[in-house]
Amino acid sequence: MGGIGKTTLARNAYGDPLITEHFDCRAWLTVSQDYSIQEMLFALVDSIKALNEKFDGGKHSYEQMAEQVYKSLKGRRYLVVLDDMWSTKAWDDVRRILPDDSNGSRIIITTRLQDVAAYADSSSPLHEMRFMDVDQSWILLRQKVFTEQHCPPELENIGKMIARSCKGLPLAIVVIAGILSTVSQTQASWEDIAKKVNLAVSAKDEQFARILSLSYTHLPHHLRPCFLYMGAFPEDYEIHVSKLVKLWIGEGFMKPSVTKCSEEQAEEYLEDLVKRSLVLVTRRKSNGKIKSCNVHDLVRDLCIKKAGEEKFFLHATHKYFDKVIPESIKNQHRLSIPPFIALSLSLFSIIHNPPVRSVLCFLTCQRFPNSLKSFRLLRVLDAPQIFVTKFPAEVFELFHLRYLAFIHSFEGDVLIPSSISKLHNLQTLFIYGCKIRFPAEIWRMAQLRHLVSIVLDPFRGPCASSFAVENLQTLALVENFTCSKRIGQIFPSLKKLGLVYTKDRRNWEFYRLHNLVHLHQLEKLKIHRRWWKDWGNHVPLWEKLAFPMMLKKLNLEGFILSQQNMATIGSLPNLHVLKVAKCSFRDCKWETTEGEFPQLKFLKIDGTNLKQWVTESGHFPSLERLLLYSLGDPCEIPDVIGEIPTLELIEVTRWNKSLVELAKRIKEEQQDSGNDYLQVRIYP
Repeated sequence: MGGIGKTTLARNAYGDPLITEHFDCRAWLTVSQDYSIQEMLFALVDSIKALNEKFDGGKHSYEQMAEQVYKSLKGRRYLVVLDDMWSTKAWDDVRRILPDDSNGSRIIITTRLQDVAAYADSSSPLHEMRFMDVDQSWILLRQKVFTEQHCPPELENIGKMIARSCKGLPLAIVVIAGILSTVSQTQASWEDIAKKVNLAVSAKDEQFARILSLSYTHLPHHLRPCFLYMGAFPEDYEIHVSKLVKLWIGEGFMKPSVTKCSEEQAEEYLEDLVKRSLVLVTRRKSNGKIKSCNVHDLVRDLCIKKAGEEKFFLHATHKYFDKVIPESIKNQHRLSIPPFIALSLSLFSIIHNPPVRSVLCFLTCQRFPNSLKSFRLLRVLDAPQIFVTKFPAEVFELFHLRYLAFIHSFEGDVLIPSSISKLHNLQTLFIYGCKIRFPAEIWRMAQLRHLVSIVLDPFRGPCASSFAVENLQTLALVENFTCSKRIGQIFPSLKKLGLVYTKDRRNWEFYRLHNLVHLHQLEKLKIHRRWWKDWGNHVPLWEKLAFPMMLKKLNLEGFILSQQNMATIGSLPNLHVLKVAKCSFRDCKWETTEGEFPQLKFLKIDGTNLKQWVTESGHFPSLERLLLYSLGDPCEIPDVIGEIPTLELIEVTRWNKSLVELAKRIKEEQQDSGNDYLQVRIYP
């Protein structure tokens, strides 16, 4: 049964600190009905740190990756969760790449099908999830609605009646709780919800579907298109919020606001859907915001059903691949093409004439359809799995286009024609897979807000121009970018900037990065230096480097960091997140002083030579999460780190023995002093 709590139970076990510490490495794989063994391999690589670094930035065959996964897990005690498995074939495909060393490794499978569970292991008893009883249902409902507050006595009986009507299905309970949390806490309001739930369960054939549909009925109108849009993504698809927000904006779902930009509005809409238990958070950013999300299978089914009824979008399936296209589906404004289906021209005849506004294509193929230029009213073209070897000129005829994403698989630099400036309404442009050189005309596109995965020719780029790109908020990744004094005037609204340097210059003054201080709206900055091979090949970060005062997140990679560099970073008044990776600390030492890092909440140091960290508990007054991976060994870090009053988590790598001992000692000391809130995780 879907929604009964299988994934929640597995997730709780997977994240339990005692279980985490017991295993050398862990991985969570979502299988789903239309699974891809390649995607599951990628998920394994992402979960295993040593593999992640090995495969970083390269292209590898399935056989190579499978072999490396097997070798990396061989002899190690691992925990792998296979969530939502639908077939015995999926088990056969995964099992052969997971070694069996009889060393205490464990594989957890969640499935709705008893025969699949029995096939995987016929010798062990199955754990079958049961429906909740009335008391358990009421406790869950009450917790979701009131969190730590008490339920008013006059609502308790009505609440228990509502909980009973949910028939013990946890998903139904939390969805109804999401409705109750948005209505007034009065008897009349709750009685109204109770009547609707009772009416829904009276239809025995679809009682759970009807209960879930109440959540849609109670959605405010501005949230309905955002909710239905979630059904356009494939089953169990991890949706990156940064992308989702841009899609919603491209679709025109955001209302004009004087006080908030469209991106902030979209994030608030998403948080509202999460509070209503309609969207699940899969990962959060270091600042607490949602990084990725998805929807439960049953909720996704509701989205697809309602979207079909309202002609909001068409979810293309094999039944639409006949030569004769039913009239009932021809007037669709949006088309979602899932993976693992064969393209045919008949599918695109659906959108050849009618006013299709959006195409979300998750299918992997080598070209855009020839009829692309016929989609005259297209606003959104999201094709992250379409690989092209030349820029599709047909795109330049889509004058209404606001969002464009695809992969350019040509190896080498690609020059985009000046015709791109015809796309006057373009807000977001993602081009993955190659280095792009844009014409100067790109900077005259007034609506452009997000430009991702590009390389700028410094002699053709904006810093040689006299105009301003007023609305641009995101610019990344820019290769070997030289920063002029006018950068603040050219990009007055820039909030996110990613820079990558591939040329081995010893004098970093050439790039004039001190001019970054003129980007007064900049909140997120990433500066990476590639092609380092050892500590001696690192380049010192320029001592005179300065950062904008509004900066909230800083990510540095591949540099030598001096005390002056770290003091400069520590003086930033609004810095919340600092990530330092593959860097070398001068003299292998970092010493902080009082007054630095006043707002820092998240600190991650990964792959550095740091052996001595001199600090005091008062030097990081706001720190909540401290992640220390792959430092010098032994590494001296004072125990007073555990006395930071705001600290909630310390995470260290298992092989750094001195860090593991320190983390365990800090936890014991804090527990002895009555602090049970500090978590310590030993990362595989």
